[in-house]
Amino acid sequence: MNDIISKIKELSILEVAQRLGIEVKGKKALCYTGHDKNPSLNFDDKKGLFNCFGCDEGGDQIRLVQSYLKISFKEALRWFYQEFQIHNSSLQKRSFTKPVKVAKLPEENLFVPNSEIYEYLLSKLTLSDKGREYLCKSRNFSDKILEELNIKDIPYPHSVFEDLKENWSIESLLNCGLCKKDPQGNAKFIWWDHVIIFPFLNLNHRIIYIQARRLNFKTSEAKYLNLLGVKPSLYNLTILAHLSDGEKIYLCEGVPDTISAIGLNLKAIGVLGANNFNYEYLDLLSNFQICAIPDMDNGGEIFLKNLRIAFDTIGKTVQLIKIPKPYKDLNEYFSKKDNRS
Repeated sequence: MNDIISKIKELSILEVAQRLGIEVKGKKALCYTGHDKNPSLNFDDKKGLFNCFGCDEGGDQIRLVQSYLKISFKEALRWFYQEFQIHNSSLQKRSFTKPVKVAKLPEENLFVPNSEIYEYLLSKLTLSDKGREYLCKSRNFSDKILEELNIKDIPYPHSVFEDLKENWSIESLLNCGLCKKDPQGNAKFIWWDHVIIFPFLNLNHRIIYIQARRLNFKTSEAKYLNLLGVKPSLYNLTILAHLSDGEKIYLCEGVPDTISAIGLNLKAIGVLGANNFNYEYLDLLSNFQICAIPDMDNGGEIFLKNLRIAFDTIGKTVQLIKIPKPYKDLNEYFSKKDNRS
């Protein structure tokens, strides 16, 4: 599989763009997401990379195909098999059929991250005594880690939402997943009671996602609340900037386990749910040794299985790190031990 990816990366990204139907003039083109009138999509043929300064989409030849055709990593490899005869036996088993385009530009997704709004929101928040007590006493997280990860809380969501509405349009708040409309058409904040706020940063240290954890909930109710319509990211992604090729990276299920791993001085990244590892993350993680710390339940088995299937497509193994018995997940182990850093 690595040989296939290497061959793909040898291709001219300009030729790949042209095969997709992108009209390139020089090394620029109109972005295929349809957001601009002037060319903002740039190509670096020597490095094999593209980047749009308008929507911040970018990557290599494979990512360009994935993004333009809205297909998975494996489907993109099959596209290269059909277009450039780059293949192995596993890719020949299924043929790839191009989707029929009814318009020149793919439909733009209305739900997109808005770092400016997310960062404004976080700038207005603190961590209340009740929120700190829960995180430090129940979860065993240190004040140092809470500060480093910029973890805050919202005890009274109504006043926070009123402030957001004074500074941002309802349409903007809807599009970035922070509010919704009730059956009567009234805009409502996605959080309605006391929540802990976990910001997700990209490699440029911009907030691109937020997850909330409710403090007051019934057993039958949702405990974690995600942004509406916005695709989740990996948690603690910025750790990659501090790693060298070949170092171990630990993949955990969810935010609390990831913070627990950080407390154990592990270089950890969080995946939101057993089925939520996106193949587009493979490029980011391909240069590291991959270790998984799943929960000790059926969900954990699915998490490990999905990771191994994903990384097998690029010829990488996933090492299992087992949580000591009788603990069911890493945070339970961490919170019962004197492990805070």
